Amino acid sequence: IVCLLESVFIKIVFIFQFISFIRFLQQFVFIIQSFLQRRRRQFWRRRRFRELVGALIPDPTPVFCGEYEIA
Repeated sequence: IVCLLESVFIKIVFIFQFISFIRFLQQFVFIIQSFLQRRRRQFWRRRRFRELVGALIPDPTPVFCGEYEIA
């Protein structure tokens, strides 16, 4: 039972680290975007890129948590 609790705890910690890593990536991408915004004034491309990033980044978390709940 102790081993099982330890493995569950490790998985929970790992998931939280993963989520915080994704948030860090979002901030990093936002910084890059603001940097590009100063360099270039291409609104359409940047908006499309932001939508793409917004569509891609939130998705991994539920799938990841689901995989770890099953495992």
